[in-house]
Amino acid sequence: MLYSKLGDIFMFNYFFISTTKLVLAIIIATCIVGVGVFLFVFFAKNRHVKKQVYDLSKKYDDLHNLLVIQLDSDLKRVYNISQLNVEYEAIYNMNMNMYNEVLSQEDANAKEAINELNKLLLEKKYKQIIEDISDVRIKINELEDKCNKVSKSVNDIINTDDDNRQEILRYRREFREIKDNFESKRNELKYIESSFIQVFDKIESYFSEAENLLAGAHYEESKERFPEIEHVIDALGKELDTLPKLTTLSFVVMPNNIEELTNRYNSLLEQGYPLHHLKFQPTIDSFNMALEKIQKKLTQFQTKNIEFELNQIRDGLITLGSDFDKEENARKYYKDEFDKIYNGSYKIENKFIKLRRSIPEYKVTYLLKENCVDSLENIQREINELGTIKRTLDTYVHSSSQQPFSTLANKLEDLSDAMNQIETDIENMHKYLNSLRDDTNVGYEYITKTFIKLKNYENELRKINVQSVTLSFNNDIKQCYQILFNCGEIINNLPIDVVSLNNNIALLQDCFDNIENRVNVLPNLVRKAEESIVYANQYRQAFDDVKTTLNRAEKSFFEGDFVRTTDETVAMLKKIKPETGK
Repeated sequence: MLYSKLGDIFMFNYFFISTTKLVLAIIIATCIVGVGVFLFVFFAKNRHVKKQVYDLSKKYDDLHNLLVIQLDSDLKRVYNISQLNVEYEAIYNMNMNMYNEVLSQEDANAKEAINELNKLLLEKKYKQIIEDISDVRIKINELEDKCNKVSKSVNDIINTDDDNRQEILRYRREFREIKDNFESKRNELKYIESSFIQVFDKIESYFSEAENLLAGAHYEESKERFPEIEHVIDALGKELDTLPKLTTLSFVVMPNNIEELTNRYNSLLEQGYPLHHLKFQPTIDSFNMALEKIQKKLTQFQTKNIEFELNQIRDGLITLGSDFDKEENARKYYKDEFDKIYNGSYKIENKFIKLRRSIPEYKVTYLLKENCVDSLENIQREINELGTIKRTLDTYVHSSSQQPFSTLANKLEDLSDAMNQIETDIENMHKYLNSLRDDTNVGYEYITKTFIKLKNYENELRKINVQSVTLSFNNDIKQCYQILFNCGEIINNLPIDVVSLNNNIALLQDCFDNIENRVNVLPNLVRKAEESIVYANQYRQAFDDVKTTLNRAEKSFFEGDFVRTTDETVAMLKKIKPETGK
C-alpha cells in the first residue's frame, strides 16, 4: 500500500515536471519568434526610411544641378540674346529674378531639409525622420515646380533660337543640293547660266537677311523669310528636272534644225526649184520669233507649255521638210514621165478615133446593145476633158511665173489618170465588140457539133428499137431541132442578135445535155436487161415462177424500164439458183 502511494506520488511529480518543461519551452520559443519578427519589421522599416531619404536626396541633387548648371548656362544665353534684342531684356530680368529667388529660398530650404534628414539618419532617429519626411518632400516638390517654371520660360526663347537655326541649316543643305545638281548639268544649262547665278545670288541675299535677323535675335522677322526661301528652292529644284532638256532643244536642237532647213531651201532655189508657194521665209521668221520667246521664258525659269510650243515648231519644220521632199519627188516624176504621158495622150486619142470608125462595120454585122452609143459618148467626154487637162498643163509649163514642180506633177498625174480611165473604157469597148464576133463563132461551132451529135443519137435509139424509148425522146429531140432552127435563123439574119443567140445556145445546151445524159446510159442498161432475160429463159419451162417473172420482165423491157427488167430477173434467179444470181 505504501509502495503504491509512493509510486503514484512519483508518477505525479514526474508528469508535473515534464509538463512544466514543455510549457516553458513553448514560452521561450514564442518569445524568440516574437523578437525575430520585431527585429525584422524594425529593420525593414528602417530600410524603407533610408530609401526614402536617399531618393529625396538624389532628387534634390538633380534639381540643384539643373538650377546651378543648366539653368545658369541657359540664363547666360538668354542674357546674350537680351543684349542683341532689347525685347528680351524684360524676359531675362524676370527669369533671373525668379532664378535668384528659387536659389535663395526654395533651393536653400530644400537643402537645409535634406541635410537635416541625413543628420537624423546618421543618428538613427527613424521615427523623427518619418514625422519630418512629408514636409521635406513638399519642399522638394516646390523647388521642382519653380525650377520647371524657370526652365520652361527660358527654353521657350532658346528653342525658338535653335529652331530657327536648324531651319536655316536645312534650307542651306537643300540649297547646296540644288547648286550641286546645277553643276552636274552646267554644260546643258550654259545658255541660261546667268539666270541661275542671279537666282543663286538672290537666294543668298534671302539667307543673309534671315541669318542677320537671327543673329540680332529677331526670330519672328527671320522666320518670315523662310517661306520665300523654301518656295524659291522648291521651284528651282523642280525646274532643274526639265530645264536641261528644254534648254538644249530651244538653244541648240531647234536653231540647228532651222539652219539646216534654211540651207536646204537655199540649195533648192539654186537648183531652180520654184518654192514661193511654201512661204518659207515668213514661216521660218515666225518660228524664230516663237523660239526667241521660248528662250526668254526659259531664262526666267518659265517652263509651262514650253514643250508643247517646241513640239509645234518641230512639227512645222517637219512639214517644211516634207514639202521639200515632195518638190524633189515631184520634179523627178515630172522630168521622167512628162514625155511618155504627154505623147501617150495622142495615142489614146487615136485609139478612140479608130474605135469610133469601126463601129459602123460592127453595126452591119451585129446588133449592138443600146448603151453602146452612151459608152462612146462617155469616152468622147473623157477625151474632151483630157484635152482640157493638157491645155492647163501647157499653160503651167509655159507660164511666165514658174510653177512649183508639185503643181506640174499633180497636173501630169491628172492627165495620166484620165488617160488610164479612157484606156480602160476603150479596152472594155473592144472586149465587147470582140465578144460579139467570138460568141457568134463559138455559137455557130456549137450548133454544128450539136446537130451532128443529135443525128447520131437518133440512130442509136433506132438501133435499140424499143418504141416506148423512142417515144420518150421524141419531144426533147423536136425541141432541140427547133432551138437549132432558131439559132440558125439568128445567125443567117444580119445584124446578128448575139444576145438572143447566146440565150438560145443556153437553152439548146440544157436540152441537148438532157438527151445526151439519158442516151449515153441506154446501151448498157439494154444489154444487161437482154442478157438477164436470155439467161433466165432456160428455166422458163422448169419453174412456173420463172415464166411469170419473165413475162413481167419482158413487159417492163418493152415499156423502156430496163432497170426494173434486170432487177426482177436477177431477183428471181437468186431464188431458184442462188449461185446464179451472184
